[in-house]
Amino acid sequence: MDDPVVFACMNALGCVLLYFGGDFVRRGIAGRSHTNEEGVWMTHVPDLVSGAMLLLAGACVWLGSFHWL
Repeated sequence: MDDPVVFACMNALGCVLLYFGGDFVRRGIAGRSHTNEEGVWMTHVPDLVSGAMLLLAGACVWLGSFHWL
Protein backbone atom coordinates (compact mmCIF):
# COMPACT_ATOMS: atom_id res chain seq x y z
CA MET A 1 0.00 0.00 0.00
CA ASP A 2 2.42 2.62 -1.20
CA ASP A 3 0.27 5.68 -1.81
CA PRO A 4 1.59 8.91 -0.27
CA VAL A 5 -1.52 10.93 -1.22
CA VAL A 6 -3.84 8.65 0.77
CA PHE A 7 -1.34 8.70 3.64
CA ALA A 8 -1.24 12.50 3.69
CA CYS A 9 -5.04 12.86 3.51
CA MET A 10 -5.69 10.30 6.23
CA ASN A 11 -2.95 11.77 8.40
CA ALA A 12 -4.41 15.28 8.05
CA LEU A 13 -7.96 14.06 8.75
CA GLY A 14 -6.76 12.13 11.80
CA CYS A 15 -4.96 15.19 13.15
CA VAL A 16 -8.05 17.37 12.68
CA LEU A 17 -10.24 14.83 14.48
CA LEU A 18 -7.71 14.55 17.32
CA TYR A 19 -7.56 18.34 17.65
CA PHE A 20 -11.33 18.83 17.84
CA GLY A 21 -11.78 15.78 20.07
CA GLY A 22 -9.22 17.13 22.50
CA ASP A 23 -10.90 20.52 22.43
CA PHE A 24 -14.30 19.01 23.27
CA VAL A 25 -12.83 16.94 26.11
CA ARG A 26 -10.96 19.97 27.45
CA ARG A 27 -14.15 22.07 27.39
CA GLY A 28 -16.13 19.30 29.06
CA ILE A 29 -13.61 18.92 31.87
CA ALA A 30 -13.13 22.66 32.38
CA GLY A 31 -16.87 23.34 32.38
CA ARG A 32 -16.88 25.70 29.39
CA SER A 33 -19.64 23.88 27.58
CA HIS A 34 -21.49 25.08 24.50
CA THR A 35 -24.88 24.43 26.10
CA ASN A 36 -26.46 26.92 28.49
CA GLU A 37 -28.71 24.56 30.41
CA GLU A 38 -28.07 23.84 34.07
CA GLY A 39 -26.86 20.53 35.39
CA VAL A 40 -23.82 18.43 34.72
CA TRP A 41 -25.68 15.94 32.51
CA MET A 42 -26.74 18.66 30.10
CA THR A 43 -23.42 20.51 29.94
CA HIS A 44 -20.38 18.35 30.61
CA VAL A 45 -21.40 14.89 29.48
CA PRO A 46 -22.31 15.69 25.83
CA ASP A 47 -18.94 17.41 25.35
CA LEU A 48 -17.07 14.56 27.01
CA VAL A 49 -18.87 11.89 24.97
CA SER A 50 -18.50 13.67 21.64
CA GLY A 51 -14.88 14.49 22.47
CA ALA A 52 -14.13 10.87 23.33
CA MET A 53 -15.75 9.69 20.09
CA LEU A 54 -13.74 12.20 18.05
CA LEU A 55 -10.53 11.21 19.84
CA LEU A 56 -11.17 7.54 19.13
CA ALA A 57 -12.01 8.19 15.48
CA GLY A 58 -9.00 10.46 15.09
CA ALA A 59 -6.66 7.93 16.64
CA CYS A 60 -7.97 5.16 14.39
CA VAL A 61 -7.72 7.25 11.22
CA TRP A 62 -4.30 8.62 12.15
CA LEU A 63 -2.87 5.21 13.01
CA GLY A 64 -4.57 3.69 9.96
CA SER A 65 -2.80 6.21 7.75
CA PHE A 66 0.51 4.47 8.45
CA HIS A 67 -0.87 1.35 6.77
CA TRP A 68 -0.87 3.25 3.48
CA LEU A 69 2.72 4.46 3.83
